[in-house]
Amino acid sequence: MNRLFKTLIVISFIGLFMTCCSKKEADVIDAIAPVDLTNEQNEIAFTFKTKEMYKSVVFWVETYQKGNLVDTTVALNHVTDEAETYDGQITISNFGSDSDWTFKLEDNSGYVNNPVTIPYKIIVDTVVARVYKPINEPVAIDNNKEIILVTKIFVPQGSGGGISGDQQDYLRHPELIKTYPYVQFIKCKFTK
Repeated sequence: MNRLFKTLIVISFIGLFMTCCSKKEADVIDAIAPVDLTNEQNEIAFTFKTKEMYKSVVFWVETYQKGNLVDTTVALNHVTDEAETYDGQITISNFGSDSDWTFKLEDNSGYVNNPVTIPYKIIVDTVVARVYKPINEPVAIDNNKEIILVTKIFVPQGSGGGISGDQQDYLRHPELIKTYPYVQFIKCKFTK
């Protein structure tokens, strides 16, 4: 009886473990999520996976000055003739510095784009502090929904400044960025 009880407990733990793992995997379907990288890599990455069919995915950089959009630069625009599911990763290199950003898209079907470099376009007369933050948890993918992947805020040196915990707040409340000299967003959108 004691051996049967131990066996049932072990089976229960295995079942619980399998349920937790399968739930976590299900949570990232139809979502884009951050990838944990080391600080030495000087890049950020996001994985995405859809069960819905989409014809395109686009990644771009928006720059705001005192709340006004002053520049939009498309980094990658992957378009297909027929709708398909997406399963891959976007990597952005040299993100933490003032140098150009390089975007690389890899798809689990074997597609890899030539890396695309976006020039760094902030010109500031005074020294500023930069605070940036990528999303820290998966964000749901929906048709034509803009998703902020990264927020980079420029503030006068020593003035402090922080980034909202939920970066999607800046989409819901764009007035939040009016208090900063410059704000940049890296965004994406999937379209059916």
